[in-house]
Amino acid sequence: MLFSETTKEIMFNQPRDLKEVIEHLKGFKPQKGDKSKIREEFYLYRFLIGCFKISKLPFPIKIISTESPDFIFIETNKNEEIGIEHTRATLKSYKIAVSELKKYPKGSKIELSHYSPYRKLPKKESDSGIIAPGDKLKGKGWDGDQAEREWAEIILNSIERKMHLLNEGHFRRKEENQLIIEDDSPAYFMIRENEAIDMLKKKYNQTVFSEKSIFDKIHIFSNCTLIYDIFGECLKVNL
Repeated sequence: MLFSETTKEIMFNQPRDLKEVIEHLKGFKPQKGDKSKIREEFYLYRFLIGCFKISKLPFPIKIISTESPDFIFIETNKNEEIGIEHTRATLKSYKIAVSELKKYPKGSKIELSHYSPYRKLPKKESDSGIIAPGDKLKGKGWDGDQAEREWAEIILNSIERKMHLLNEGHFRRKEENQLIIEDDSPAYFMIRENEAIDMLKKKYNQTVFSEKSIFDKIHIFSNCTLIYDIFGECLKVNL
């Protein structure tokens, strides 16, 4: 971790300062059991690299590790503060199944289409989508644009949850507030990316949010791609 109990801020004065971040990322992947702050930092670092690749990272910039929001970016030349919040878009039943999979015989798989935002499974049935070797699949997979529709719904649900947090009294809103979404949905590597993005945009634009404040920019990490400002410029960069 670049941040620690004693170091709560880092400064990037010029592009070469990002080398430390790149070295830190090499070979690192969040593991089961990692603390949430480690995951937040991991995706923050990836976000920095992605922003740099599309010329969206201003220098010099100070980054402060905090809570609600998770990070604060300060563009020192403008003295403007940007709040950065991180979230994970997934299904609870799916994540339980991923955890339970290790208890099953070697070669067992998760039938991903079994987990849907439109069909909530009781906690005790979360492992019902695990298929042991030799067993038949329980469903027919995703049909037509079903994977894209379910992906868009899972992402939108995560946005709505964080939108609620943004408007709570303890959240320190800044001049600009941004959200980074870590896509951990069952369908993330099955989607047709452009079609899924279009569906999400349509769903988002049709949603009437009751909250007073919304995020100024929303970014998504999905299948090794950073989708920067998905409801605005919508720039994609491979990471």
